[in-house]
Amino acid sequence: MGRWILIVLFLVSAPAWSKNRLRKAEHSYKQMEYCKSLKMVERILKRSDLGPHDLVSAFRVKGLCLSAMEKTEESVQAFRHLLAIDPSFKLPQNFSPKIAAPFYQAVALSQNMEAIGLFHEFTKAVESLRGLSLRVTLKSDPLDMVKAIRLRYRISEGGAERRIATSVSGPSEVSIDLPSEVTAKEIYYYFEAINKTGAVLARTGGHKHSFHLRARAKAKTTTAVVYPGERGAWYGEGSEAGPVTESAMSVDPYTTWGHVSFWSGVGFTAFGGLSMALSMMAADEYEPGDRDARDRSRFWAGMMYAGFGTGLALMATGVALWLQDPPAYDRSGGNMANLAPTPDGLGVIFSFSRRW
Repeated sequence: MGRWILIVLFLVSAPAWSKNRLRKAEHSYKQMEYCKSLKMVERILKRSDLGPHDLVSAFRVKGLCLSAMEKTEESVQAFRHLLAIDPSFKLPQNFSPKIAAPFYQAVALSQNMEAIGLFHEFTKAVESLRGLSLRVTLKSDPLDMVKAIRLRYRISEGGAERRIATSVSGPSEVSIDLPSEVTAKEIYYYFEAINKTGAVLARTGGHKHSFHLRARAKAKTTTAVVYPGERGAWYGEGSEAGPVTESAMSVDPYTTWGHVSFWSGVGFTAFGGLSMALSMMAADEYEPGDRDARDRSRFWAGMMYAGFGTGLALMATGVALWLQDPPAYDRSGGNMANLAPTPDGLGVIFSFSRRW
């Protein structure tokens, strides 16, 4: 058991370990321990748990160390790798012109260089996810740093993440097929461009901003029998009308939100009644000079008004939504509300019917 706990802790802390080593490498550079800092950075760059921001930081420290050690060509190359990932990077002004010179040489050499980038044309829905081929384009790879494209996907929003990678050589379009055993109705996914160690050079999408792809539901069919003199149709077995899809029989939004509003209003009204009882209890306990009982009574009185007001408004909204329900959703096909004069002609009768 102890071994498993140790392994889990190691896996969880791997990215944090790299970031900590980067901070130590930068500290060594500031202490002018250039050889020590360079060795630390080169070990970090061999790791697979680095993201684009980590790589930029590592190449920056590497370039500065090489510049301080007067290895200008190698320093320029390190800075060019940095700019291939993040062309907008700017070196702070507090570096000496001698140390910063290789960086500005790299900027001059990279003026017309396009950053490493991925493009994916997103489709919201497909017929099936099983064996689906997802296409992504590596738009640019100026220094031949990208060695593979990796698909990361999960079959539910909070599910375990899975990975599939395919090699790539230069800018091109690649296809990555989902496994044939994927039978889920939806997936969340994104793509990464990775180097030879597995570190991430660029992404399209991300864990918090994944593409969301659904499989279209297959429509089930039934028949509709239309009875003479009725505006609606009773959905059941029969052959007098053509087939209709299952979506025609789905619950309409007027009914759904009518229930939500009405029963929420009932809840608020009940809360208002409870508040009224508490306010009356506090009022009964009130004696001249007892400010605490008075304040409690006023507080619960306010809650009472708020509960009754909100509850009645929501209940009225629910009833209004039920009244607005289109006839297409009403299986009975009849009117839900009717207005007619009384037999003696001195008044009117309002009737309301609804299947709840």
